[in-house]
Amino acid sequence: MLGPDKWRARPLLLAVLLAAVLLRLPIAVYMGDAVVVLPGIHDQVSYDALARSLLAGRGFSFTENWYPFTLANAPTAHWSFLYPIYLAGIYALTGYHPLAARLLQALVGGALTCLLVYLIGRRVVNERTGLVAAVDGGLWVFPLLQRCPDDRDVLHCAGAPIAAPQP
Repeated sequence: MLGPDKWRARPLLLAVLLAAVLLRLPIAVYMGDAVVVLPGIHDQVSYDALARSLLAGRGFSFTENWYPFTLANAPTAHWSFLYPIYLAGIYALTGYHPLAARLLQALVGGALTCLLVYLIGRRVVNERTGLVAAVDGGLWVFPLLQRCPDDRDVLHCAGAPIAAPQP
C-alpha cells in the first residue's frame, strides 16, 4: 500500500522518467536510420555488422577482416552477443531500420533504467534516495553525448537489476 510519501514521490518519479526519455529521443532521431562511424563510437558499426550477419545466417562473423584481429567469415567471441541479437530481432521485425532500435533503446535506457535505479535506491535506503538516484541516472549527460542511445551498455544497465538475485 502506498503511504503519503509515496503518493508525493509518484509525480516526481513520472516527471523524471519522462524527462529521461525526452532527452534520449531527439538524439536517436538525430543519429537517424543509418549506421555510420562517429568519433568515439565505432562499436555501433561492429554490432550492426554482426546483427546483419546473424540475419543472413552467417552467425557471429564479419564478411571482411575486422578490427582488431578478426578474420573474415570466422566466428568471433570478441563482442557481446546480446546486443547483436537485440539488433537482429529489431531488424527482423522492422526491416533494416537502425532508428527503430535506437528509439526503443531510448525508451528502455530512459524509463526502465531510471525506474529500476529508483526501485533499488528505495528498497536499499529509502524513497528519497531512490528519487535522487533516478534523477541522477535519467539526467546524466555523459552517456547521452558519448554513446547513448546506440550502445549495448544501455541494455546491460537496464537488465542487470532484473537479473540480480533477490535478498
